[in-house]
Amino acid sequence: IREHEHGCVRICTSEDVGRSVCTNIDIPNDKEIWCERPLVSVPFPWCPVPACMMCMRSLEDPKTSLTRACGGSLPQRLADIFPAKSASDPYTSVSCEYCREAYCSELCRQLAWDHHHHALCTRHHPHLEEPMQRLLSLCHDSIQPLLVVRILASLNKDLSCCAAHRAHNKDNTPLRPSDDDKSHTDGDAIPPSRHPLGPFALMTQGSHQVPLSPMLLSAAYGAQFKVVYDVLAHAGLPASVLTIETYVRLINIVHCNGQLIKPLPPWRVYLNRARDLPEHIRPDLPFDELDSLIDESVKEPSAVEGTGLYVLHACLNHSCKPNCRISFLGPTHDLSVVAGSRAGGEGVVASGDELTFSYVPSDMAHEDKRTELMEFYGFECACSLCRQQTPS
Repeated sequence: IREHEHGCVRICTSEDVGRSVCTNIDIPNDKEIWCERPLVSVPFPWCPVPACMMCMRSLEDPKTSLTRACGGSLPQRLADIFPAKSASDPYTSVSCEYCREAYCSELCRQLAWDHHHHALCTRHHPHLEEPMQRLLSLCHDSIQPLLVVRILASLNKDLSCCAAHRAHNKDNTPLRPSDDDKSHTDGDAIPPSRHPLGPFALMTQGSHQVPLSPMLLSAAYGAQFKVVYDVLAHAGLPASVLTIETYVRLINIVHCNGQLIKPLPPWRVYLNRARDLPEHIRPDLPFDELDSLIDESVKEPSAVEGTGLYVLHACLNHSCKPNCRISFLGPTHDLSVVAGSRAGGEGVVASGDELTFSYVPSDMAHEDKRTELMEFYGFECACSLCRQQTPS
């Protein structure tokens, strides 16, 4: 996590709302408060363009990207400002040496291998191909199982240690929390400091979580669990650590904390970087005129989309009158929290204020917001706006 001001935020805990994020300084509207990379992310398999399987950067060049966004026909005025693609440009990709999965750079390829791909490469593990195909077929209805598999693959070492501990426990009983670890409630009874789910386990401790229920243990989730279990077993991961309860807990984490990711497309990145160049080397382009022309021409502004889990972002609570917003200001899955709501703010987020954003679209009717928050996140909103608009 990168903070733009040292110590500008802190995580607070209370009985009423669980975890929250508060400011230590006054923050003006439209200022980026912090930027963080996800613990895990995945592009949607149905994205219309290729993307880096690590950082989710589009692998299109700016001109191709804008042409596609404009429906296949690029106005000549826009076509003239983008350079033709050449062999020396940065919009090329590298592939996994085994399965040819695409990445934007050698760095991303190595990061992906170390993070999860060492366990999920179907050519490196030949018997994994059929289970992975079944897993990808599940993603037509929900991306959650694929994200859960990446979580478990990224925790390979922690899961192995947990399995080894259980295998060598002298009395064959699970590890119990110590007296100073009373907050732990996981069915596996492993203290948070040594929990096999690592930082993901922390996301289950907030009050705004959908509780485990018989519905989540239905036949539909049982079928998903079997596919995920088979993937882990064929990938050489300690599948015995994964129980149906742990699987549902991970689905619950993704369900409540997963953030839609929409990186900036290459054409927008190109224009933003050109606009930000020093004046003496900035291209002589009518940027305001181009922005208007693009607004008129673009039909699909974003091509690459996905979902991910972020540590500090997961501590932000909901408000129907938020004082910050979630933005993607670059070409990758890096998430920025920016002061001020999309509907306009009140000038400054004061030191000591809790940072909040809206979990649901801000243009929804008030009652529709409350209904969706209860159905999807399992809580009844009690923010200042809801207290004003809800009859006592």
